[in-house]
Amino acid sequence: MAFYFKHFGQLVSSTRERANLTREQLAKMIGYANLHKGANRIARIEDGAGDYPLQTSRILKVLEISDESVERAMQLDQEAQQKQYLKAIKTPIEPELAVRLIPGFIANITLPKGVTDHAQLEEYACTVAKHYRAKSYLVLPNRIGLSINEAGEVCSINEPDAAGEPYLPGTRLKNARSMKFFVEFQQRRARGR
Repeated sequence: MAFYFKHFGQLVSSTRERANLTREQLAKMIGYANLHKGANRIARIEDGAGDYPLQTSRILKVLEISDESVERAMQLDQEAQQKQYLKAIKTPIEPELAVRLIPGFIANITLPKGVTDHAQLEEYACTVAKHYRAKSYLVLPNRIGLSINEAGEVCSINEPDAAGEPYLPGTRLKNARSMKFFVEFQQRRARGR
């Protein structure tokens, strides 16, 4: 789930169309030498997915879009984002446990069947972290994330992001090879190599 500026994009698009300008023409007016690149960025802004502050301010100036119109569109986008967030955090997700292999890489660990209670999940995650002597990350069904240190202690509690997505750092490795690497890595670590 991502935050899109749908209403703001529609404002830019409708104003450009009322001015009978193509995206390429507008790109040229705001200073693009590469009109194709400029038109693509304008398209992303109009689709509500682009985040190009310099180009956006130039577009607003060239199209003479008032501050009040921008504020109104941004307010509508903010309200839509809030509704999306509230819906997301009310929808439970499958709990997820990941163990850090090396900085930046994590592997998912299968949770035991029947362990669904928050306290049981936390206890299991802490045991795994302590056993493997590796930082672990548990995402609970309510999208709250727990960071667990190598000693098996919860060291931080992470709220979902602005889009309602849980915090889970690093690149996930889910296949059998990554798990084999993880086990071998932990065995070498235990032997002190």
